[in-house]
Amino acid sequence: MSKSFDVPFISGKDSLHNEYSIGGKKYSIPPALLISAMGVIENAANTFTMPLKNDGDKVFVLGITRNELGGSVFAKINNIKDGIVPDVYPEESRDTMKKIYLAANENLIEACHDCSEGGLAVAISEMAFAAGKGVKIDIDAVKTGKIKSRETKLTVAEILFSESNGRFIVEVKPENKSRFREILENAVFAEIGCVSDDKKIVFESEKNKIKIQENLEVLLNCWRSTINW
Repeated sequence: MSKSFDVPFISGKDSLHNEYSIGGKKYSIPPALLISAMGVIENAANTFTMPLKNDGDKVFVLGITRNELGGSVFAKINNIKDGIVPDVYPEESRDTMKKIYLAANENLIEACHDCSEGGLAVAISEMAFAAGKGVKIDIDAVKTGKIKSRETKLTVAEILFSESNGRFIVEVKPENKSRFREILENAVFAEIGCVSDDKKIVFESEKNKIKIQENLEVLLNCWRSTINW
């Protein structure tokens, strides 16, 4: 990956056994490989943060969502033992990151968050409750793709919770949408929703006749509960 992205890994370590004790109970931390990388930012004013910013802004997803639920949080919660583990697509990811960089240098991005643990639904929810803002998402608009040259039709759960690599959620002002789309030419992306002021997170699929919605506070409390000892 370092060679694919032309990024130097300056240090790293492994953490294979970590435990924390409180109230007589032990909590084990999963094994982790830690890698440090470094980049250069020409102008710090062109950086952005994760929380959503403005009511009415457009929400995009960059990258392909694949049927890759293997080893995911969704699979663990639902006791699913099989499934396809997310692969890495260096060329796709590098192209996406370059386009984000170009858009950032033109101050077109209001907020951005990667899709990792928990998938698209979790990433969007984190952006929403971090800002105290609602968001409405059209599940049907998400671009899906092949697994190892095999066509797959994704369910709503697979779209929302797949942990496919190389995806980003990006918030853009309506007046910057056209230029943002120009920069993303030839990339895989989709406009999937907008920021709202009703304090609710809504995921809807007209195709599947499904609407999922919840108040920000409820989801925030669920998110916090894992470390609320």
